[in-house]
Amino acid sequence: MIVRLGALAIAMLMLAGCPVPLIKSGATLTADKMPDKAPELVKYADEIFVKSTATAGGGTPEMENALVALDKAVKADPKSFEAAWKAARAAGWLADEFYDDKTKRAHFAGRGSEYAKAAIELQPKRVEGHYYSGINLGLTATTKTIGAKFMVPSVRDAEKKAMQIDAGYDRGGPPRVLGSLYAKAPPWPASVGDPDKGVELMTQAVKLGGDYPLNNLLLGDALVAAERFDEAKKQYDIVLQAQPVPADAHFLPKWKNLAHKGMEDADKKRVAATNPAS
Repeated sequence: MIVRLGALAIAMLMLAGCPVPLIKSGATLTADKMPDKAPELVKYADEIFVKSTATAGGGTPEMENALVALDKAVKADPKSFEAAWKAARAAGWLADEFYDDKTKRAHFAGRGSEYAKAAIELQPKRVEGHYYSGINLGLTATTKTIGAKFMVPSVRDAEKKAMQIDAGYDRGGPPRVLGSLYAKAPPWPASVGDPDKGVELMTQAVKLGGDYPLNNLLLGDALVAAERFDEAKKQYDIVLQAQPVPADAHFLPKWKNLAHKGMEDADKKRVAATNPAS
């Protein structure tokens, strides 16, 4: 079944002049089976978000149900900041979850970007819109064969703004996203890449985020980019030793798998750096 978006959401299916591709919905509920008032819909979506994040496997149909509810909430009350930013968050969650499916990633990230834009227009001094704008724009950029590098400044600027407002939001989220961008982007003049700056920002995210394995994982990646391999492996080991908690249960297995790959990558790059090709 194709997603039933309604007039408001259809108007949102544009990003940088390109249509967001429609997909077959994985939601198990339709909007007509949900409450009618925005506060009730937002509460319903909040409950789903918590449950989906705490579910080690699955959870995506439920999160799509949450996005259906938030679509309806935005339509019921276009001035609801809570509905707009939480829709951007849910869409970003789904774009990341469907990372291996380029069409779905583009679909959800495109919708998330538009919801984040709406949130910024409603409450420009709040962190949420800027933060989820950066995340969704970044995920959208990964779907572009041509033109991705031109989106990098928008991702950077959104997360810089989020940092100015609240660097500790989402367990060090703004410096985490910004630090990962600097660590992974190509260096100047091709782009904004700067591994040392990435390490600096990711270290800040670790300090702000408390016991959050994703920060350690991405700090490890930044340290590998900076050729600080022993330090990187220590960060990956923290991820591998992490115990599941409800807030992280859904993504922890994926993070551990990436930490294993990071360990292997650190060893390979150490060898390459020690024995460069003549």
